[in-house]
Amino acid sequence: MVGAMNIDTFVKTWRGDEVWLPTLLASIDKFAKGFRRVVIVTDWGHKVNLPKINLPVSVHWHKPSVKPVAGVDYFPAYGYWTQQAVKLSWTDYTDADYVFQIDSDSYLKAELKASQLFVDGKPVWHRALWTTRRDDEKAAWQGVVEKVVGKDSYFYSDIVTDNI
Repeated sequence: MVGAMNIDTFVKTWRGDEVWLPTLLASIDKFAKGFRRVVIVTDWGHKVNLPKINLPVSVHWHKPSVKPVAGVDYFPAYGYWTQQAVKLSWTDYTDADYVFQIDSDSYLKAELKASQLFVDGKPVWHRALWTTRRDDEKAAWQGVVEKVVGKDSYFYSDIVTDNI
């Protein structure tokens, strides 16, 4: 926690990423400091197999409900749309003041303090230029991001890259 704020770690996962979830949770257990709990959201009906960690963990199901938008082709971006919808609706799953969102196929590789996500008591959105990513990562994600936001994207969301 930062001051009196409750800060949770928020993870959206699905059946295809579950193989990496234990690695992520072990890294959170080892490196995440000042967070209240881990909140995991997975697809409807999917049972998540959780390793034991020190922080409390809550698991929730998400029932996909992406509404069609005229002229938008949801595939192959449907999974990305769903992930973004869940992440944007994090307040449906926790009463935390803030959340640190991390993908289930990622992990922490160094200590991350909740206080690192704030400057002068206000949350900071960490981002980096797409040009800093590998070509295969840019090819996989930049176009999807641009399709979702409807304009060119020069940045991707990231935390302090030394931590992930």
